[in-house]
Amino acid sequence: MDKLAKERALIPRIAIGLLFTAIPCYLLWGIWGALGALIFVPCVFGAAVYLIGSRVIENRQHLEKMRAELARAEADLQCAENRTQAA
Repeated sequence: MDKLAKERALIPRIAIGLLFTAIPCYLLWGIWGALGALIFVPCVFGAAVYLIGSRVIENRQHLEKMRAELARAEADLQCAENRTQAA
């Protein structure tokens, strides 16, 4: 989860960096290039937020599933230990 937290912290920096692409686009391609960059930035920002958010949700679900399996395995182990002690 530490890597995901770092990626989530990078999102504002990515957005600011992408916003600065409008200036070179304006200098290279004029107003249409700058407008294209300004339309492109929210799309990339939204995609980054979505992808990181979905990975966080998937990891959370995976952790819950693994904890349930661990609890089940511990219960089975406890049952087996009780049987061997009773025998």
